[in-house]
Amino acid sequence: MKSPDKTKYLNTRNISFLSPDLNSLENQKTGLLILFLFEDKKPLKGITSLVDWRLLGIISKHFINGFITGKRDETVLLNPGQRLPFLHIAIIGLGKRDDFNKDVFCSALNKMDEVIKGLKEKIIVTPLPGRAEELIESSDAITWFLDTMNMHDFNKKISIIELKKCQPIMMSSLEKWRLKHSITL
Repeated sequence: MKSPDKTKYLNTRNISFLSPDLNSLENQKTGLLILFLFEDKKPLKGITSLVDWRLLGIISKHFINGFITGKRDETVLLNPGQRLPFLHIAIIGLGKRDDFNKDVFCSALNKMDEVIKGLKEKIIVTPLPGRAEELIESSDAITWFLDTMNMHDFNKKISIIELKKCQPIMMSSLEKWRLKHSITL
């Protein structure tokens, strides 16, 4: 059996984890913060609510006035100014919460990849879609993330925002994915 071409797989060494708190975000150097939003989810949850607070409620205001709807695959770019260390914040819509599934998750990641390529960002910080609402298990989320981003030849530095207690589960799943694909570091 032919061994797989190791160059075609996602470089898992570029993946790290951050706790979902403002201190973790404020310690980032620069780059792109990507957030995910359901169209029927009010109030905001997780890191999105903290970022909204830091930005003086701008996400909520845009959500209320209809500039941000949260409809599936909607993409809105915000400038965080001096309030956070990122060059841009991208908000990607997930549609209705009850319709969330693997297809929606992967579609949001495909949209994320478009945004990253369009902005030519090299450092990415993001939670995974549906995790703040606990609509997907952490092990499934990281596996679906790796499978989807691997198809995009994605080799940027990415910090995934995840609860501290779930980070070991994600790291274990990441290692299993890496071994399954015969990737040696």
